[in-house]
Amino acid sequence: MVYLDNAASSQKPDCVIEALAEYYKEHNSNVHRGVYALAEEAELLYHDARKTIADWFNVSSEEIIFVRGATEGLNLVAQSFSQSYLNPGDSIILTQMEHHANIVPWQMVAKQRGVEIQVVSILKDGSLDLDELNSLLAQQKTKVLSLCHISNSLGTINPVEQIIEEAHSHDVHVIVDGAQSVPHGKLDLKAMNCDFFTFSGHKVFGPMGIGVLYGKKEILESLPPYQGGGDMIDEVSFSGTTYAPTPQRFEAGTPNVSGAIGLATAIDYLRQHDMNELARHENEPKLEKLLYKLFMILPAEASNSKTRFMENRLWFSELSKSAKLKMNTFGNRQGLIQIQHDFCRNFHQGCVRCELPRLLED
Repeated sequence: MVYLDNAASSQKPDCVIEALAEYYKEHNSNVHRGVYALAEEAELLYHDARKTIADWFNVSSEEIIFVRGATEGLNLVAQSFSQSYLNPGDSIILTQMEHHANIVPWQMVAKQRGVEIQVVSILKDGSLDLDELNSLLAQQKTKVLSLCHISNSLGTINPVEQIIEEAHSHDVHVIVDGAQSVPHGKLDLKAMNCDFFTFSGHKVFGPMGIGVLYGKKEILESLPPYQGGGDMIDEVSFSGTTYAPTPQRFEAGTPNVSGAIGLATAIDYLRQHDMNELARHENEPKLEKLLYKLFMILPAEASNSKTRFMENRLWFSELSKSAKLKMNTFGNRQGLIQIQHDFCRNFHQGCVRCELPRLLED
């Protein structure tokens, strides 16, 4: 099987699947509640999972919040941050290359708080208009910049370190959507110096329904909870409630313990590999050549309708002609992501099957 839809969701290695099964067979219990042996085992595994992920990104465990995915991470930041830091008349900066998960939450906040959204344009080469971005950052009303690290549609890799430095010089907080960047390299979030960073586990070989929101501890401690109930409390009474410290205050209800364990296992899986070598593999010319061959083979195998076959053959032919241009414009990795996106959008299915021996000829 050749699977081209990793930008949407990745397949899972055996170690992740086995870790999930082992948890449910050997350690299944709720956390933060019981004092019996099984509960303590689950608590320790959950704690260790958080530490594994924090170490991978060079941050503190207290700065790692488990969420359902990047979408929930962005919603959490938008709602909690806006309550403490945004006032009517303030401005939020987004970019034209954002996934809607990094647009809609801010539109909701804009309506709730009476703030403005400003959008940075994309240049013809697929990059952000940094001059326009810097001009918007310099406006006194600008308080937040939320942008993707790598575009899910264009594959553009934004120079986030440079952007964050410029934003911070104007006292603008920066949220980075890392859903597409985490699978492609080891990131040092402390060095990146973003205020928030979020990603989904299922795009980085982990389970669905689990993700991470990183936030600087001093900022997290200043934010109100996103949701109430469960173990995000310190003390509860009808006269008032006090909240647990971060990260617990942002993890209301029974957490996805198995998901956290599975995600930590996926991170350990990445740790076993040379990320630089993986990046070189992504840019391997032979991989590019195989992809071109794949496009020319698939329509005949994927369609039983002669009419549909001819339509797809023509479309793939045009796609293969433009593929080299996209490689040259964005670089191999970004070009491959763009071609993959075009393919999946046209063909309406996330995985592709063909015979590898045929692709490997020549």
